[in-house]
Amino acid sequence: MPAYDRQYWRLKKNLFDTIFFYKMGAFYALYETDADIGKNDFDLHLTERVNMRMVGVPESSFKHWASKFVANGYKVARVEQMETPEELKIRLQKKIGPQDNVVRREVRQIYTAGTLVDQDMISNIHTNHYLLCVVQDKNNLGICFADTSTAEFNIGRINDDFCGSGLETLVQQISPKEIIFGRGSLTKNLLNVMCGVSFCKPVLNPRQSTWNRSDTLNQIEARGYFKELPPVLSAYKDDDLVMSAFGTLVNYLYELRLDEETLTMANIRSYDITHDSSHLTLDGQTLINLEILSSKDNGIKGSLLEYLDKCSTPSGRRLFRYWVCHPLRHQFDISNRIGAVDQIEMNFEHFENIIPRVTGDLERNLSRIHAQTCVKSDEIMFDVTLNKKRVILLLDTLQCLKIYFDAINNIQHLIRDGLVTNKVLLNVVQVVPMDKNNSFGFPDLQPLLTKFETMFDHQLARQDGHILPCQGANPDFDKANAHLESIQSELDQHLSHNIKTLKLSTKDCTYKMLQRKPFQIQVPKNTKVPKSWVLVSQTSQVERYHSPEVIRLMPLHQQAKEKRDIVLRGELRRIMKVFDDDYESWNRCMSCIAELDCLLSLTRTSMNNGMCKVEFVDQPEPFLDLVEMSHPCVNTDQNPFVPNSTLLGPSPSNPLCIVVTGANAGGKSTLLRQNAVAVIMAQLGCRIPATSCRMTAVDRIFTRVGASDRIMTGQSTFMVELTETSNILRNATCNSLVILDELGRGTSTFDGFSIAYATLRYLSEVIQCRTLFSTHYFHLTNQLMYNPYVSLYQMQVMDDPNRPFDVTFLYKFIPGVSPASYGLSVASKAGIPISIVQRAKQIAHNFEHLLRIDEVCTDPAGSASVLTNQQRECFEIMMGHLMRGEESLDVWKKLQEEVLALYRVYSCEK
Repeated sequence: MPAYDRQYWRLKKNLFDTIFFYKMGAFYALYETDADIGKNDFDLHLTERVNMRMVGVPESSFKHWASKFVANGYKVARVEQMETPEELKIRLQKKIGPQDNVVRREVRQIYTAGTLVDQDMISNIHTNHYLLCVVQDKNNLGICFADTSTAEFNIGRINDDFCGSGLETLVQQISPKEIIFGRGSLTKNLLNVMCGVSFCKPVLNPRQSTWNRSDTLNQIEARGYFKELPPVLSAYKDDDLVMSAFGTLVNYLYELRLDEETLTMANIRSYDITHDSSHLTLDGQTLINLEILSSKDNGIKGSLLEYLDKCSTPSGRRLFRYWVCHPLRHQFDISNRIGAVDQIEMNFEHFENIIPRVTGDLERNLSRIHAQTCVKSDEIMFDVTLNKKRVILLLDTLQCLKIYFDAINNIQHLIRDGLVTNKVLLNVVQVVPMDKNNSFGFPDLQPLLTKFETMFDHQLARQDGHILPCQGANPDFDKANAHLESIQSELDQHLSHNIKTLKLSTKDCTYKMLQRKPFQIQVPKNTKVPKSWVLVSQTSQVERYHSPEVIRLMPLHQQAKEKRDIVLRGELRRIMKVFDDDYESWNRCMSCIAELDCLLSLTRTSMNNGMCKVEFVDQPEPFLDLVEMSHPCVNTDQNPFVPNSTLLGPSPSNPLCIVVTGANAGGKSTLLRQNAVAVIMAQLGCRIPATSCRMTAVDRIFTRVGASDRIMTGQSTFMVELTETSNILRNATCNSLVILDELGRGTSTFDGFSIAYATLRYLSEVIQCRTLFSTHYFHLTNQLMYNPYVSLYQMQVMDDPNRPFDVTFLYKFIPGVSPASYGLSVASKAGIPISIVQRAKQIAHNFEHLLRIDEVCTDPAGSASVLTNQQRECFEIMMGHLMRGEESLDVWKKLQEEVLALYRVYSCEK
């Protein structure tokens, strides 16, 4: 087998599940089955190389093609040449290293769905690109997720329930692109939760084994990722589950050659899916039901996130998504953020354009620059533009930092004049001296920016992609360059001496610089030169010589130039290393800009027409008083949205629980959702689309909305209903907000009614939390008519007696009980044939009579019927005829009269 083929299969044998992009000169080649995939899936041209099938792509288009393969679910390995053919010859001549006659190659990086690092390969730069690892022990989960493009790691623990709602919440919050776990280590329920996630479609990647805590700690120390264990990691070092999840993810990154460039930044955070102590808790179902992060039909379009997100920077958008998933809980924190929004609005002419729309992603740029400092050996790149792109990356990052710093510096007068006093706002805009131990304020970057401005020629670097250090910036370069210039000076003096000696002009006597034989002294034809000169080349007009002095100085010049070039080749990495040494300052700047971007987004939304400032009241009795609230995300292009008011608590005349009845499609669900959305916006620190709002802070929002099954998890519609209701009953507190939409409709009428009634009584009388409960069980409203813990409201409609199926939805929320659900009107509007609707109306009318008779025929003291068995049998036969449309009004009326008379006699006897 040829040496080239042996090298290929040696690298491929342990990565048969990975597509190899195999560097061959200025191209990447895909061989054998990889080539078949390239041809069949991507229509790449297939050729034969000896006895190996092959497709190829140019070096410059690698990211384009690699991202396509990864998007189709493949893993991609980038195999690079690590030496040139000339270096191969030297290695073989000097017998250094392996003596196979093929340039050395290495697998430099493996790309998967969750580990893309280059912005060019990430489809949406405004969101995080997370890889998630899950380790399970009964109902306890250790989690670790990382964004390799920003080198951000998060670790934590979830105490989950039997149906995996904690993991579901985490997946909703972070939308991972890939999930890894130990093969056979997760229960069926958790696997079903991950399989059932459709909105982000993560790649599930089972691993053969997971690391335990001791393996993790030992490998971290052996590989030297950290000088000392980061504080967050140190806090979890005794937690077996968390350290197992972290170690398994780290080992996976090690296999992908991504561990060093990401972990050495030590950007590790603790993550709590609920943040019980400081944030309003929104579980996974609430995020789905309220369409917080994405709508059910159009992705982010139509979601609350789309409505609120007006950020200008990618890092700001990523942080704002986190804010939306974790609104504030405590009144003090909420008031401080509202105060920051107010001060930005009062000085909006100064803040409006404070964050310029610069190109690139500063947070990811900082990570990419750090990654360049971790490369131990250079790859051989034939595309000369690739090195220039690295130079441009550094220049763009420095330019971006300067633009941001100048913008922040230009508003310092607002602080001096006392126009900005809010602590939240000062924390991101007040320029303070750089101090690694100080996390307050915007760092004074001027000394650092000045240092980099004087390190090299920025304009020249941007033009040709090469770094030329300024005088004094790099002593090694200064020394090498001085030595080269001294030799060049000797050569120049030698040329000047020859010009005088030969009595020629500077135009007639020059150095001719040819690649293989430079410094040829060029003189006119037939010029008399010293006999010691050696003729090198000539034309019809000139002759070119090497003098003994040139022969002596040429190798010295070449050696000096090579030494200088060696220094220059490492100059970019050296400057990036100097830049990376101040990562804390750069990252603090990025964090301040991202947080300011989020505050500006809230301000822009709050300045919309019809928005009101929310008043938070500090009192133990919870309440919510919304006046003329509209749903911010409902499209009202055709018809104006009808605003509604809601009052929950705190007085006995205004119970904390409202039962809502109304027509199908009459606006009940929208009303319920808009109240929850108002609370989320308020506790984000944003104004809301209402006339006024007063409330106490909410600790958790629970929702049970809609009817759907979970085929992948084996749960029926009713099981999903009860699972979500169980979560509410177990975790709600008096400070929670509960939204229950038509609980009990997934089973029989009487079972559903019983569960709805018992649940409502428990929420209103035991937990006593703010509750909005919609239902079509009108018997439920009869039972609650005089219940002091519940008030009854309806969505108003207007029906026309002359047009039985024509109902006008008024969408107004008013006290009282709706007279009907108007389901037949909705059926008519939906296009059900009128004959079927009329038949349904007839059956509904008969069934209503049946229920009334059944009610009056029930013993008030119990559930025993007063009908004899023969009478009930006759009654049921008659109902069968009625339901089939074989009714006889005379018979029906006679039976009804007899039953009512019998009931009156029975009542008198009692």
